[in-house]
Amino acid sequence: MFGYIREAKKIKGAQENQPNRTTLEYATWEQAASRVMYCLATCVHDHMLGYFREAKMLNEAWENLRQIFVANTTVGKLQLRQELNNIQQRDMSITSYTLKIKELSLGSISVNVEDDEMVQICLGGLAPRFNVVRIVTLARENPPSFFDLQSMLLVEALMWWLYQN
Repeated sequence: MFGYIREAKKIKGAQENQPNRTTLEYATWEQAASRVMYCLATCVHDHMLGYFREAKMLNEAWENLRQIFVANTTVGKLQLRQELNNIQQRDMSITSYTLKIKELSLGSISVNVEDDEMVQICLGGLAPRFNVVRIVTLARENPPSFFDLQSMLLVEALMWWLYQN
């Protein structure tokens, strides 16, 4: 989908230099672009559809949406950072907890959260029963990737469950 959005600028530039829109390549691209536009339109709230109606090309619609959602305000960035730093596992499963961290980390275009930072956030909010994993991970010279940490935590959760039953 994003490939079509990126290509929209190239196609638009080509149209200005070559007014003939009857080429098979352009027709194929335009058909796919309209499908992507439809997908975008179905994924947003109804009150935002006006931003699509104004757009003549797919990249214009995307840029309109980007301008709405990428409000690079200091308050928004601070709020996201605070939410990430305050997340706690509590009664969530490891899968739910790590997905929540990943969702928050990837949910903002304006804040870049690196993999090692996601590891630190995850370790900081773990339930006390994962203290052994936390200590072993923090003692390592090279921290694991977020994916590897998630795997380690899932194994530990399984072992804890087997021990309890």
